[in-house]
Amino acid sequence: MEKYLSPTKIPEYLKDVAGKLKEHAARVKEKVRVKSIVEEIEEKREDVSPSSSIAKAYVMQGILKYHGLADSEHRIPPMCTVSITNSSFFTETYVEFVDESKDRVVINGVEASGKERERVVKVVDVFRDIFNINKKVLVVSRNHAPNAKGLGTSSSAGAALSCALLNACGIENYSTELLTFFARYLACSAKRSAAGYVALSISYPGIESVNCVARSIWDASDVALLTIPFSLDGVKTDHAHKDAPSSPFYKSWLLGRYSDLSLLFNAIESKNCIKLMELAEKDTMKLHAISITGNSSLLLWRSETVEIMRKVREIRKELSIPCYFSIDTGPSVVVLTLKKYEDEVAQELLKLPCVSELYKGYACEGARKIDENMCSEELLNDIKYWCSRV
Repeated sequence: MEKYLSPTKIPEYLKDVAGKLKEHAARVKEKVRVKSIVEEIEEKREDVSPSSSIAKAYVMQGILKYHGLADSEHRIPPMCTVSITNSSFFTETYVEFVDESKDRVVINGVEASGKERERVVKVVDVFRDIFNINKKVLVVSRNHAPNAKGLGTSSSAGAALSCALLNACGIENYSTELLTFFARYLACSAKRSAAGYVALSISYPGIESVNCVARSIWDASDVALLTIPFSLDGVKTDHAHKDAPSSPFYKSWLLGRYSDLSLLFNAIESKNCIKLMELAEKDTMKLHAISITGNSSLLLWRSETVEIMRKVREIRKELSIPCYFSIDTGPSVVVLTLKKYEDEVAQELLKLPCVSELYKGYACEGARKIDENMCSEELLNDIKYWCSRV
């Protein structure tokens, strides 16, 4: 447990701002009740009984995003982040603890290898370390999303995996914070996907791993998300994270986060969904300015991405409809609007020749356990096949 209780690394390039970012996070924690998981872990260790379970989680879309990792081993973002779950896409994951010589990871019907497998096993290793489990696992997972970049499928994958692990061990009534702690080890975004709805993650350089968790802070029930997926070859999110600190604007973005969070808390207090959407669009521009101005000059958009961005602003200006774009690491676009305008906005977007697919979604719950009768046929077939090979 010691390595999870100790302060995480502070990279050299963040040492001059780490104190201020910690101060900002402390102010955020004053506004949001975040539970400590240390005592909970000690209590839950007595309940561990390895078996099997299935969980489901939805993708998230960034509102106040991040790039760069203060500590890559523990996947610690350098600042607090916010996202909203998107019911358009999800991941289902089956976990079974088995008496085998190695872990087996199956994703979308294919046995995983390399980096893809390593990310899943990392979460499992942390789980086994925390709860003193010696068994190997069979992980069978299905992503229900188009083959595109920037949809957040790693967030739903990490959230579903962590939820399935907890339930496969018979651990019940666990906190959102405990769930999100484990989810983070696959992807930082996974902890917010696990929390659900509009979720806030607490983080700063040097934070103890057990304290880098997330929780839901608003249901945003009036928001609709219209997703337009695009692929982009050769783009890896980890590359963008490594390159981001080389941007001359990077530290200004980090230090400006608390100001944006204050605006977000005001929006939540007044239930102002439009302000939430506005913040998402503005932070999109900041995120991609960081990518473009880093050493690798990463341009993560396609021409279609820009066309949709312009169309969104045109709808806003000419039709007086509140709609805003949010773009994570990739060319896919999520258009945020109010539910009462979703059909009208979708109709306008579909007029563009570049928009051939559009998915309607809404803010939704976090990761949860599901029964076999709630699973897709694809996952059930995968489970049957791969369990027979164990």
